[in-house]
Amino acid sequence: MLHSHNVLSRPKSTPPRVKTRSVPSVHRDKPLNRSLSTSDGSIRHGKNATVSSPPVARKFLTTSKTVNYAATQHFGITHTEFSLKETPAENHTSRFFINPDNNDIILRRGNTIVLKVHTTLSFTCEYTVSLVLVGSRTRRERFGEFRACGVAKDIKEIWLSIAIPPKFPIGRFQPHVTLTLKGVPEVCTHFHPGTLTVLFNPWNPEDDSFLEHEEDRREYLLCDRGIIWRGNERQPLPTPWYYGQFEESCLDAAISLIGSLGPEECQSATLVSRGLISKINARDNTGVLVSGYTGSLSAGIHPCRWTGSAAILQKYNRSKFPVKYGQCFTFAAVAVTLLRALGIASRPITCYNCAFDTSQPGKVVRYFTSDGDLAHSLIKDSVWVYHVWLEAWMQRDDLPLGFNGWQVLDPISPPRLSGKYRIGPTSVTSVREKITAESTHPYNCSTVYRQVSSEVHYLQLAADVVHLSTALKHASLVLIDRSEVAPMICASIHNKMVPIKVTDYYHSVKSDIQQPTSTSTKSTAKKKVHLPLRDCSFEVTTNDGVILGDVIHICVKVHNSSGVVRQIAGKIVGKVIRYTGAVVQNFMSMKFSGVINPGQDASVSLPIESSKYIKYIIDQAMLQFFVIVTVKETQQAFIKLHNFRFHLPEVEVVCPNSITSGAPVRIKLKFRNPLSVSLSRVTFLVEGKGLCPMKELSYKRLVLPGAIAAVEFPIKASHVGKQWLIVTLHSDQLTDVRGWTLIDVTPPT
Repeated sequence: MLHSHNVLSRPKSTPPRVKTRSVPSVHRDKPLNRSLSTSDGSIRHGKNATVSSPPVARKFLTTSKTVNYAATQHFGITHTEFSLKETPAENHTSRFFINPDNNDIILRRGNTIVLKVHTTLSFTCEYTVSLVLVGSRTRRERFGEFRACGVAKDIKEIWLSIAIPPKFPIGRFQPHVTLTLKGVPEVCTHFHPGTLTVLFNPWNPEDDSFLEHEEDRREYLLCDRGIIWRGNERQPLPTPWYYGQFEESCLDAAISLIGSLGPEECQSATLVSRGLISKINARDNTGVLVSGYTGSLSAGIHPCRWTGSAAILQKYNRSKFPVKYGQCFTFAAVAVTLLRALGIASRPITCYNCAFDTSQPGKVVRYFTSDGDLAHSLIKDSVWVYHVWLEAWMQRDDLPLGFNGWQVLDPISPPRLSGKYRIGPTSVTSVREKITAESTHPYNCSTVYRQVSSEVHYLQLAADVVHLSTALKHASLVLIDRSEVAPMICASIHNKMVPIKVTDYYHSVKSDIQQPTSTSTKSTAKKKVHLPLRDCSFEVTTNDGVILGDVIHICVKVHNSSGVVRQIAGKIVGKVIRYTGAVVQNFMSMKFSGVINPGQDASVSLPIESSKYIKYIIDQAMLQFFVIVTVKETQQAFIKLHNFRFHLPEVEVVCPNSITSGAPVRIKLKFRNPLSVSLSRVTFLVEGKGLCPMKELSYKRLVLPGAIAAVEFPIKASHVGKQWLIVTLHSDQLTDVRGWTLIDVTPPT
């Protein structure tokens, strides 16, 4: 709605004082000592939707000089000014970068702006002021129109208070102001030189992005740094990340990426987030980031080298071409930045052992040979060691009651999912309640449910079958593991290096019972199954925390809880893998057997020297051990895929704990080579908000085994407060090495 302010006559030396007030549901103000005019205050959103506000009195301005509008031929609008009724801090936009020379305004919908219209000459008559907001990017479409009528007596300034409705479309608009005088056919038009950017307002209960608790708004909307969890469920790896949602490039990118959405879509947090997600993963030279999982990735920056979203979006804004390269955690982090910039609270979520892509609903099928190794050429389903998506908080008017709150969004979708690269928003509650019907609970709830709730079926291929089709047909189901997929799903808080478990929000506690339900690959098999007696228990352990280059110890423990002797036989196969579960190389294999007395324990321990694995290690330094053990007397089978991650030494950041803003300081980075081979082409990538923009530092020499690579560089802090300095190291032999420190920046004395 829109209404004028009343300004009484006063001497020229005293500037007009603006009275602001909220618009009541029923107008009770009495006119002052001037005539008033009213209007219906109609607000039009786009072409179809119409919202009408109650009648509001239109009050006018006065000056001491009178000029008849009909006596001049040079009447018009000289310029317009916009300002916030609330302060930027109250509007929660003070941290956004705004060029003071551009006359730009950023506000959250549901708040009020003040428009001041300056005319060339004073006038006395009835007038109508119209403000039209036009899309300033890819679509030159009207997103809203505000009108006010009044009676002027000897004025040349009009002040208008414009309350942006809580459901107004978000975006960046070009304001067009028109002034019409009664009896004058000409219309005075002015194109405001700046832009008006409208964002979601999580502080307003009428906004569908509303988030009730201030602590949550500070963490998931206003905090510009955080932790993304990688690694595996036993060895979570904290990855510091600078979101930078208040940087100019981040908001500009977010506005640009939703530029193709229409007015009705831009009103909804659900549709804005879905449209935005589809533009992050690049396809056909459109989108922000190009996927990079295999190969050298030398044509761009390795995904593990990025330290924050701001640098990615700055590069994208400059070229308008997709940036190379990203992986799931990079895509999710960029999406978090863009949604927070637009005013939607969001956070990254890590799912360990995610059933990313399955050929059958709710089922991961793994074939293994009679020799005791996985038949990778036959396995079409993929389970990622970890997968990072994001959650966004919003009200879902398109769903039944009870499904508001956190919604899953993912810029990466499984190859079998048709359509664009996007999942969601789908309600976390829908996933937990197993409501997967697309007609009632969009979008892609069934896909998320499969990723967190699938069973793993292990089928053994017949040894004496030659043809592949026959082998698959006669494969026997040995084991169903209901606990392997999604054993832990976690979020993070920026100042805590401990994952926040949210597993129970996605599914109820899973049964650890592992047993076959069919003797064939067909789930509809009618043959009854005689379950093997389960009187032995098994466990696989490794010495987690091993530095890359040290000895690994893997141990298989067996407990015989029966009253008789049991004979066991098993095999361990070691594999170098990518974090997507793709096998790079088998590097070891060992068979074992033994006899276990009643009620006794037995174990098999195997040391693995670095010479076995070191030459096969790739980025993220992950191994996987396939362990199978069978009990001869009962045919009980135990199968386990055990993920393992090396601990990589961190880059040491040498700097003072506290520095003064504006004072030059030198920072030193040090890294000791843990490998038995030299490191070549070593580079450091550094970024810190208010400390230094992202920069690359090269170490020109080879780093011999056990030697230290060290570089120095200057910084000059510009932001007061505690700031992160994040560092990554990359070389031909070793990557995904990180380091960071917290620096307290104090104001100058």
